[in-house]
Amino acid sequence: MTSRYGHFSPDGLEYVITDPRPPRPWANVIANRRFGLAVSQSGSGFTWIDNSQLAVVNWWQQDFAQDTSRKFLYVAEGDDLWSLSPAPVWADYDKYECRHGIGFTTFETERNGLSARWTLFAHASDTVELWMGRSGAVVRHN
Repeated sequence: MTSRYGHFSPDGLEYVITDPRPPRPWANVIANRRFGLAVSQSGSGFTWIDNSQLAVVNWWQQDFAQDTSRKFLYVAEGDDLWSLSPAPVWADYDKYECRHGIGFTTFETERNGLSARWTLFAHASDTVELWMGRSGAVVRHN
């Protein structure tokens, strides 16, 4: 099923958000027994250990529906500064996808000939949030 905001991947294991401004935040909660993180399609979110309300690791506003918590990564090239997730810069992307899957969220963006990929996930058992990324020139194969 496809909507104007996104669709399931062909294998059904991810929801691919293609419009960074849906009517309400589209969040993914990723956790192990002691540790977790929440991240929305805009890149906002928070991290906790043991208790998601009482032991928050980074700044968090309890009303997640406002989508204003912070978890961002930036790219700077010359005078151009943008975030790999839409917030807080809200750059005009040539391509944007946020992929929420079981245990991870990945942002894939392209802007001005650069592509970037940022994946957030929790370690399977340790109290560690992991980020993987890559960037490079946009290459088109016809």
